[in-house]
Amino acid sequence: MSNEKDQLGERGRSLEGEYFRRRDQELLDRAREVEAAAERRRHLAAALGMEGIEGKAGKADDAVLATLVALGFEGGTAPLLDVVPAIQVAWADGSLPASERAEIERILARPGMKEAARLGGRMVAEWLSRQPGGDLYRVSIEALRLRLARLDGDARTRLVSSIIDDCNAVAAASGGVFGLGAHSSAESKIIRELAASFGVKS
Repeated sequence: MSNEKDQLGERGRSLEGEYFRRRDQELLDRAREVEAAAERRRHLAAALGMEGIEGKAGKADDAVLATLVALGFEGGTAPLLDVVPAIQVAWADGSLPASERAEIERILARPGMKEAARLGGRMVAEWLSRQPGGDLYRVSIEALRLRLARLDGDARTRLVSSIIDDCNAVAAASGGVFGLGAHSSAESKIIRELAASFGVKS
């Protein structure tokens, strides 16, 4: 009887020890995940020239970085943010015309964008195969605005001009040039809104 009790006690201690080991491992894994996510946010912030945002500029800015990471962005794919407005214009009418897709692919093939497009190949493929959700557009524009706020006047003007030029090129790919009414009103509206959000007139 005593031997049976000893065996039961030993079994109970073994199960208890296993439980605590498993719980400790789960806590350790979770801590590693949290640190890895924080590291991805730091790398993304650095790649976007937004160092110093996390933990200092407020919860709203921290949330932008966290959402970008959740959407798949990281340091190496940060340049793809500049293409998101053009993606939004391309999908303005609810479909992606072949000519506008080709223009997006031309933009992604640029020397400064090619490596980011390769690293973010899965993300880019999704953008080109089905219309992205509104979160991508909203958060990307907010991130671009935060980035623009940290640039000097000339650099800010160059970046905004490049983004709007790409949007116009995508809209024109279907046969028109922005402002001449040859492409959809939905595209024109989005370009005007984007320009206004960046503080310029389209």
